[in-house]
Amino acid sequence: MFERLYASPWHHPGIAFIAALAFVLLWARGQAFLGAWTTLFLFEIVLDAMVTGGFAPVPKGSSLEQNLSIAFVILGDLRYFVLVEVFVRSRAAPHGLGPPVGWLYGTLLAFIVPVTSVVPQKIWPATFENVRMIFLVYELMMFTLVITLRLAVLPRRLESFEGPLRSWLLRITTFVLVQYGLWATADIIILSGVDAGHLLRLLPNALYYGAFVPFVFLTAPGSARAT
Repeated sequence: MFERLYASPWHHPGIAFIAALAFVLLWARGQAFLGAWTTLFLFEIVLDAMVTGGFAPVPKGSSLEQNLSIAFVILGDLRYFVLVEVFVRSRAAPHGLGPPVGWLYGTLLAFIVPVTSVVPQKIWPATFENVRMIFLVYELMMFTLVITLRLAVLPRRLESFEGPLRSWLLRITTFVLVQYGLWATADIIILSGVDAGHLLRLLPNALYYGAFVPFVFLTAPGSARAT
């Protein structure tokens, strides 16, 4: 029994990740929002890549692996929605209530597509036996939500913001929009039987796993860093 525990991923790399997460959470508490956001979600995306990628410490195809994959998809969307909602609501909420309210609304937004994308799967289960169709519907739903925010919702909500901060939040939204557009295009190509779709899919994967958090931090105006 103990030998199995010793040999399990819950021991290694589990201990390292748990200790690192505890430190990250403790350190982030004393940082400005953008610094804390960057630290938390940089850790999260590395953990995502570790758990769901080729070096996964959990059994492939297991229910645990599937549940963790779903959780990381939601967290990947959460990082964008929380970022935008915290900055938008911090200006309107008095007495420092912006960040908590932003986290709440960002979390609600992050669950819209995961929840609604289940509906067509229940209605047409045979269509979604191919997991690629699940990916495609999710991507198209997210693309629709983000382009609605980018073109109709955010410009109005950001009218009173200073130019650099407003442009930054819109650029981040465009980044997410391009990412999901590329994913959907790649999956349409793959479902058409063209293997080159997998090559195209490397680009949005690189944006999602490698570029998003650094892009947000490095392009942030001074007012965002000081919030």
